[in-house]
Amino acid sequence: MQDSLIALTLAIVCVVVVYKVHLEIVQLAASLMAMFWVGLSFISSPFPVETLVAIAFIITINKKVNS
Repeated sequence: MQDSLIALTLAIVCVVVVYKVHLEIVQLAASLMAMFWVGLSFISSPFPVETLVAIAFIITINKKVNS
């Protein structure tokens, strides 16, 4: 369970970087890293609630990258 929470925390940090930094390459790299951490959280997630939170992060990242 701790591994999943750590992965979600790192995903949150990457999403914050995407919103704070204005360089497109950094935003892209942070978005990809956030998706990686969310995916890793899927593997180690024992609870469905964490899976739903991870899906919400993916949707948020996709909306930011597309706009």
